[in-house]
Amino acid sequence: MVDALVLRCAENLLAIDQANQAEMAGTVFAIQRAIDGVTAFVDQNPAAVALCLTAGESGAGRVLYDGLKTSIAQRLLLRVPNITMPEVEVVASTVVGIILGMLNAYLGEEWRRPIIRQELVYVLSAYLYSRFPPPNDPVWTGQGQPVQPARPSTPGAFAHAIAWPALAPDQH
Repeated sequence: MVDALVLRCAENLLAIDQANQAEMAGTVFAIQRAIDGVTAFVDQNPAAVALCLTAGESGAGRVLYDGLKTSIAQRLLLRVPNITMPEVEVVASTVVGIILGMLNAYLGEEWRRPIIRQELVYVLSAYLYSRFPPPNDPVWTGQGQPVQPARPSTPGAFAHAIAWPALAPDQH
């Protein structure tokens, strides 16, 4: 019975995600929309986070965990030319770990939810941008950058939106 409920939750969440994925928006905007969808889903299904965190090799939340990872992998393949499958695996696993860890905190006090939601968008955007900046980013020509990228993203992948950290004094 638990497996059937988790499968239904997974199908609903992945349907939301696929609707967002069909649109090739800039990465920050796509992350914002995906996080809005995920947090709305978690608001209605708070146990989904715990199920994903305890998924194990064959646990009830494994379908949901694997669905999130597959969705992220598909987006990486669209936005990062020549990315290798081992790199996709590492990045997708990292992103899912960040999402689940922050969603665990999101389920705490309700007044913090908008702050955590915004910070999650910022953290994911910053991670993906620093790992896969556009080809014209100065990091490719600068010497001694403290954070080194892996490979360039598709030109324009990060266009259209700016991510601000939660509670930043100069947010616009």
